[in-house]
Amino acid sequence: MKTKNGAVKEPQIDFSIIVPVFNRKSYLEAAIHSISRQTYQSYEVIVIDDGSTDDTAEYVECLGDSISTIRQANSGVSEARNHGARIAQGKYLVFLDSDDVLLPWSLQCYSDVINQFHPLVISARTIEFQGEPPALAEVNYQKPLVKVYDDYLANAENYSFVGASCIVIEADVFARSNGFATEMKAGEDYDLLLRVGVERPYAKIEAPVTIGYRVHADNVSKKVDRLVESSSNLLAREFEGIYPGGPERAFDRITVIGRVVRPVILASLQRGRLEDAWRLYRKSFWMHVRAMRIRFLVATAVFLFFAFARDATKLFSGARAA
Repeated sequence: MKTKNGAVKEPQIDFSIIVPVFNRKSYLEAAIHSISRQTYQSYEVIVIDDGSTDDTAEYVECLGDSISTIRQANSGVSEARNHGARIAQGKYLVFLDSDDVLLPWSLQCYSDVINQFHPLVISARTIEFQGEPPALAEVNYQKPLVKVYDDYLANAENYSFVGASCIVIEADVFARSNGFATEMKAGEDYDLLLRVGVERPYAKIEAPVTIGYRVHADNVSKKVDRLVESSSNLLAREFEGIYPGGPERAFDRITVIGRVVRPVILASLQRGRLEDAWRLYRKSFWMHVRAMRIRFLVATAVFLFFAFARDATKLFSGARAA
């Protein structure tokens, strides 16, 4: 990290926990409580209120001097995270969405992994919960079980869900990447990982669980329209050549993106969103051909054909009846 005069400054703390929030006081309280229970103490907390209009703002103002709080005009979660990162003093950035929680040993686990493997990018393992955060009896701390790869793209065949709260990243790497893409309203987490996809090394924590992922109606992962937008964004940015690695790593990139896009196509089909499914199918067709996902392509094409034929028949029958 550098000071304003360009001198190199060693971070005095290990982790900066960055918590963006918008109108989520009750969830934020649980997130802050989970941070306060950390067994590892070299960290700071930065809460960015993204223009909340409820009593979240009042709660944030009362958090006390031990937590850095910033209030900004509503600019979106990506800008809120980036804002926190710009003032962070930690060597590593830990992103925690306001509806998620840390487990008491999360930072200790990250520190152990960093000391042993020195990764620049880490992804954490989650446990889903509804209502109250997971009881400690349901999850236990254990010696970290970690898979280390040359970089994130080398993990392409072993893809697993990675939301923003799962990302731990070295601060200088995040700065070089220009942070989360503020123009993206969905898929910004995968986009970041793809843009730092050749930073070495990358570590995937398989155990223990370090993130409690809250399941509720407002999860982006539950909103098909946002998932369609996310998939479209990733495809467009790959075609624009934004992601690193060049032709040599193209297969790894399309493998990662394909694993994101395929479930969204299927979810669109299940919900009768045929035009969305067809658009993503078309955009990703050659990507799936190259990845040899032939069975997926054939099965989806057959489903789309009969679905469109059924809708056309209904439309024709209605026109005749009229």
